[in-house]
Amino acid sequence: MRFSSTVRFITFCLLVLFNAFLLWQNIKYKIALMCLNTEVEKEDGVRRAHDAMTINDSFLNNGTNLQGTILSDITKDVEIDIKQLFEGQNRNKTMIFCRFSEYDCEQCVFYAISKAIEFFENASQDVDLVMLGNYSDINSMRVYCSNISGSEKYSFYNVSDALMPLDEKNNPYYFVLDNSLRVFDVFTPDKMDPTMTDAYFELLSQKSYNEK
Repeated sequence: MRFSSTVRFITFCLLVLFNAFLLWQNIKYKIALMCLNTEVEKEDGVRRAHDAMTINDSFLNNGTNLQGTILSDITKDVEIDIKQLFEGQNRNKTMIFCRFSEYDCEQCVFYAISKAIEFFENASQDVDLVMLGNYSDINSMRVYCSNISGSEKYSFYNVSDALMPLDEKNNPYYFVLDNSLRVFDVFTPDKMDPTMTDAYFELLSQKSYNEK
């Protein structure tokens, strides 16, 4: 009789412990789910904020006139007027500029340049890619850019003065320019959301260019 009572007691205790374990696992699962939902909401919020910022940047910077802008060629150590990029055979070309600064985060600059190069590998012959830095020391810019794969194929210039209000945000950005020398299609890439950058270049390709 005592043995039976002891077995029942042990069984009861085990059931209590087992139910407690299940309850704890359920609580842990709900906590993890809440954290995941919070993280997703946070990421969505950051993405929406970036999208809103990009739209705002486009409104504020599209249409900027770059006439009179002097570019420093970091490979030839010469200065040219930006309008010279559109002379001769380049008269009807459209140029995509990747603008970056020594004050931007290095990973952001690397991402912006690399994505631009990736796009340009499939771009039309009527499009040129121009890298446009904002460095106080051209040698620093030259050394940094030489370490980016594929960069040797493209022209690198430096303009240490602000081109447009977007320069004040210390984020690399893209813009498009033709012989009117007026800026259009401004876009700030986000390395945390590469799909938006891909969509930007895809829209440029559909809008203005034909694939090779």
